[in-house]
Amino acid sequence: MGTSIHVYDHHNGWDETPGVKTWCATYCVDTRKTTAAAIVWRERLRGDDTSTEWLRLLSEKSSSEDPAIVERFGLLAALMQPQHYAQTEAVLKALAMGFAMVPEHQELSRWYYSEHVGRERKLAAGAQVLFAKSGRRVGWIDLRKEHGFLLVSRLVVEVHNVQVVGTVIRNAVLLGGDSIDRGMDLSFLHGEHTIDGVRLSVAGHKSPVRISAVEADIDGDSFVGAARRLILDRL
Repeated sequence: MGTSIHVYDHHNGWDETPGVKTWCATYCVDTRKTTAAAIVWRERLRGDDTSTEWLRLLSEKSSSEDPAIVERFGLLAALMQPQHYAQTEAVLKALAMGFAMVPEHQELSRWYYSEHVGRERKLAAGAQVLFAKSGRRVGWIDLRKEHGFLLVSRLVVEVHNVQVVGTVIRNAVLLGGDSIDRGMDLSFLHGEHTIDGVRLSVAGHKSPVRISAVEADIDGDSFVGAARRLILDRL
């Protein structure tokens, strides 16, 4: 089916009227034949040899039936982890120039699927299931003692059949569903709340939203407890 995709940088002023953006465009596309990532690649970054291959591969899915795509997706996902950051530039240049994956790249891809994904699944399996006052099932996972970049909320939704997940990180609680464009609209939480004397600020997308402490010196456990109560009381 045909649809219009409006592309703009959401990192600043995401809640403003799209027309005020300085970097934006609208495309009429057949959604059966392309993706938003592919549009950005084709229309905006195809002339940048260090990023075109990266964006093309990210527009594919790790569940692809093509083993080459699965392998390269694993490589790109591995580069998102801090211990592998130093290799990012060299790998992207090699991919952009069409070079075949070398053994070191293949090992990174294998590491992602065999170790990192397994770690994420283990963490998700150990998440709590809480019940909001409305009866809604809420996943809850505390990642403050973990390291690296972890994407576990989607897995928590999948494993525990919850509608929304609260993910505790070092300086905030992220609340959302299995993706940015599906699930509950949480924008009704935007603004400032005071729970048990702790001032909380909620901002972000419709989903996820980011809950953070207004006072920088608040005790971490006190903040997390207040954020948890806010979620369970308001959902």
